[in-house]
Amino acid sequence: KDIMASRYFKKTLPRGRKGKHGGSRKKNSNNGEAPIKLANGKRAPTDPLSPANLWVSILRLVQKKYNCKLPPFQKAVSSRRKLCMLRGLCKKVGIQLACRNYRFSSSAAAPSFKVEDVLDLVPVVKTIELESKDAAECLKQAKMFLSINHLHHAYAKLSDAQNILHQTYGPMHSQTGHCYALLALVCYRAQDIPQAVEMQQKALLVFERTLGLDHSETAYAHSTMALFLHSMG
Repeated sequence: KDIMASRYFKKTLPRGRKGKHGGSRKKNSNNGEAPIKLANGKRAPTDPLSPANLWVSILRLVQKKYNCKLPPFQKAVSSRRKLCMLRGLCKKVGIQLACRNYRFSSSAAAPSFKVEDVLDLVPVVKTIELESKDAAECLKQAKMFLSINHLHHAYAKLSDAQNILHQTYGPMHSQTGHCYALLALVCYRAQDIPQAVEMQQKALLVFERTLGLDHSETAYAHSTMALFLHSMG
């Protein structure tokens, strides 16, 4: 049995140079691809998940599959995008970091993060968000009435949706905030600017509590509030 096993492994092992211990060694571990180098001319680390290797692998995959050439990592990912990516990562895994200016450059002498930067670890619960069909139908009809400028019917449907959302989700929910924002838009088109400001203020409060101060919906709510206040004078 030992003789048969040795013959089998001799046939299946690839031929190549033999190392110190008699084992075969591949001539090129990169499958014929050129070695990856960093911007400063140094060779990239051997870890395939390092930023340089991962981005070059994405470039080659996109070039091969879609025939599209992406820009280099330094031009494609700016410091602002890195900050957005960091925020998304912290939300996904439940990490609360200190608010300061982080240096994301790999050439920095000091590391980008320290142990003191991690303020808290928050458990992330994955669950299915249930949707109220009655509220969704009222919102759909309200948007339809709003598109044809039937403001009275749109306001009535949004009021019904608001009551259902309050009973289903409560006042502090993102769907409730969207309903407040639509109510504010209806009031703004009806030239009821004080009522629009009041509804938009409620939507802004809900977005800040549920989505966060730096969320895109919160920023859009702030810009809409500025438009209403500008119209009110």
